[in-house]
Amino acid sequence: MYHKTEEFLKVLDQFVGSYIQHSQNPKRAMHLMNRFFKIEDIYFHMELKKQQNDMMRCVEESAIKWSIHNHTTVYINQLQLEAQHFQKSIVDLLKNMEVSNVKVAVLDLRNNCGGKLENALLFLGAFDSKHNVNIIMDDKSKEKILLNTVQKQQINLDILKWIILVNRNTISAAELIALALKEEKKALLIGEKTYGKSEIQKNMVMENIIVKFTVGKFFVKNIDISNRGIQPDIEISNVGLDLYNQYKKIKSGIAQYTEYVIFVQTVLKKLGMYDGKITGIYDIETINRVKEYRRIKEIKETDFITDTLLEALYFDLEQVTDHQMAKVEEIVMGCEK
Repeated sequence: MYHKTEEFLKVLDQFVGSYIQHSQNPKRAMHLMNRFFKIEDIYFHMELKKQQNDMMRCVEESAIKWSIHNHTTVYINQLQLEAQHFQKSIVDLLKNMEVSNVKVAVLDLRNNCGGKLENALLFLGAFDSKHNVNIIMDDKSKEKILLNTVQKQQINLDILKWIILVNRNTISAAELIALALKEEKKALLIGEKTYGKSEIQKNMVMENIIVKFTVGKFFVKNIDISNRGIQPDIEISNVGLDLYNQYKKIKSGIAQYTEYVIFVQTVLKKLGMYDGKITGIYDIETINRVKEYRRIKEIKETDFITDTLLEALYFDLEQVTDHQMAKVEEIVMGCEK
């Protein structure tokens, strides 16, 4: 029994990488392992959650961070759905927007792992319209409509044009906000397809391991996004179309092993950590560059190309150029004219 999450992840990561690498049918092996062991989900969502929790502690008095540009556009770049004083932050946001001539609101939900369902509903409650959010709890086996219990604010957010940024790590309560506003035609979604998690979960701490168990599910207009995600209105990847499609193929488990290597070599080259040719051959030079990258990122060293490595590479490449925000700026400029 592994009492530390990190130890468990390392062992699981090593097992999955070894299983795929030595399987006679790597494509089938990858499909099975993606189905039963989502290493990148466990590893990277743990890292994102850690980042969010660290940020939340620093901004406990302000769960929502925003800035107003040109007196017409508000950029909300932090929505801490785990925060305790979320309602106070909404009120503060609305008060600041009231004194400004804001016409457009940009909400960045990329890499937002969600949080408390109540906070997502509080945010939606600031809109004048109803969003048909249905919550089904397993313990009572009956439908609840919680949105009607949300206290309406004096100022509503319906008067604005909304643009919401999403990606594959927009999860759970963050997806609820994006889906509700998208379905009510209140917002334009830009970015990547979201994660796809509509389950409502509670945490149970077992020594040093946090176990999550499902207690319910949310729907918007009877739409279930579980394992499906939300398709953005404008699909743009920060890594470029070719690498984005290549990564999706890898994630689906249908890519050949050489395609995995090509992806790794290409991303490392773009990150300035590999100056060799893109061959699709996992040679000594590529292995050494991967080892160096793992060391820098503090990822467990192994000779295998694991999902943890692929996710980390993709995440880092996203930070190089923000094509998604560039598209937002283009739209905002059109609105301000």
